Amino acid sequence: MLELLQQVDTSIFEFINQGLSNDFFDTLMPWFREKLFWVPLYVFLILVVVIRFRKYAYMVILSAILTVVIADQLSSHVVKPTAQRTRPCNELELQAQINVLAPCSGSFSFTSSHAVNHFAVAAFFIALLGETNRRFRVLWLWAASIAFAQVYVGLHYPFDVFIGGLLGVSIGYLCYQMLLVFYLKKVPNLGLRH
Repeated sequence: MLELLQQVDTSIFEFINQGLSNDFFDTLMPWFREKLFWVPLYVFLILVVVIRFRKYAYMVILSAILTVVIADQLSSHVVKPTAQRTRPCNELELQAQINVLAPCSGSFSFTSSHAVNHFAVAAFFIALLGETNRRFRVLWLWAASIAFAQVYVGLHYPFDVFIGGLLGVSIGYLCYQMLLVFYLKKVPNLGLRH
């Protein structure tokens, strides 16, 4: 079963990494995985939180930071060392044929921390703001584009980002629930839905 999963994962990886290869994506996708590229989005989300929650914005911002910390630590320091899956860019059988468009580290591949972190942030903010403004659901597309970029640049298999995304969504939603539990006791009129 694991061998079949690896074959399917490798086939999808090769399709994305090589079959979809083009000059435009070759330029764009490495940027998608850079934190600084998304600073305007982070600033926008902070401004929305400050405007929406005013003097209680710090509670939401601290919860969002906690979401990222939990997601990153769980992926990088628990799941990756446990699974010990080699990155495709470090696989001897694939190295000669794949496009590697970003630095290939020696760290493990499963799960993609980029996918876990960004899907956690997306889930947190969609749970927080998506009910009152459905346009925030575009954050799913943002997180998915970063996950896709991880495969396109040759650093992760599709399964790494898919499971990473599911883990991230779970963490983001749980952190939103923690925000509800801890802060609604102190500030019942914070305006969060149960």
